[in-house]
Amino acid sequence: MDIQMKAIKTISLVAALFSGCVAANQTGEYTEFVGAAGAVNWSKGKIEAEGMGAAPPNKPPHVIPLLACRAAIADAQRNLLEATKGVRVQATTVVEKYMLASDQVSTSVEGVVRNALITEKTPLADGTCRVTVTAPLAGNLSQTIYQHAFDLESQKTALYYLLDGVGKSLSWLMPAKAHAATSNQQILRRLEQLEARLLQLEQGVNQKNAPSAQSDVLPTGLIIDVRGGHFVPSMSPKIYSKSGKKLYPKKQARDAILENGRLVSLFTRDLSFAQRHPKVGERPWIIKAAQSNNSRTDIVVNEKIAAKLQQLIASQFFNDAGVIIVLD
Repeated sequence: MDIQMKAIKTISLVAALFSGCVAANQTGEYTEFVGAAGAVNWSKGKIEAEGMGAAPPNKPPHVIPLLACRAAIADAQRNLLEATKGVRVQATTVVEKYMLASDQVSTSVEGVVRNALITEKTPLADGTCRVTVTAPLAGNLSQTIYQHAFDLESQKTALYYLLDGVGKSLSWLMPAKAHAATSNQQILRRLEQLEARLLQLEQGVNQKNAPSAQSDVLPTGLIIDVRGGHFVPSMSPKIYSKSGKKLYPKKQARDAILENGRLVSLFTRDLSFAQRHPKVGERPWIIKAAQSNNSRTDIVVNEKIAAKLQQLIASQFFNDAGVIIVLD
């Protein structure tokens, strides 16, 4: 237990150190500064970077602004690349790690930087130029990163079942203590099965109060309020029930995300901003949740909310509906 608690504290410390500076403007947007001159706007799903440039010496006056802005664009693109590499994918994993592991992700990031939109270009009186460039997180970038992340998750799941099967087949070779451990594992699994059965019964009791796939009042989006913890934004937050079952994103939602390249969720520090956001439509369902004890980027909901979420998932609600997370 001590080792586990130390590991959790270490991960939380790393995430806290990495989270950097955060700013919230009057509109409720959540912006995280990354690198020397870059920022991630988690409310709009975009990355921004600023660059400064100056013309080489002894150039004609009429070309100085042009050359200075050209140098500023190159500087802004370098800063944007640095900012993109630092975007948090999971609690302690950033885009750069995926770039190192996947040529496809690296190519996608380079393409995003090259095609970044110049949103500001200002020649200054001293002969220098300031340029701001912007690139979306959604689209090709999110598609390649999610594909790689989902593939890794599937591999881990397959490995777990493989090792579990090998362990069962070799159980007769284990000493008495190992047999005792196996018995304990069987007891835990039976308890998990019992808890799952109780959850099914609870779903039946709460079914008439849950959002129905056939109802005309089906919510148009989901707003998750995790204020009060130390939650941090990322490209791939996950939602779990208190019993540890992963609710979102499941396979159907992942397929929809990969198909259109949208982000799993957006983030804000203002509940009213989330309620007005077009991503969640006119009738968003607002739920209160908590941060996971194991990760600052994952969310835990109670079993009643979990049951309702499972119904929405079964109706393919998340294929189109947006998710906004409200955090401190």
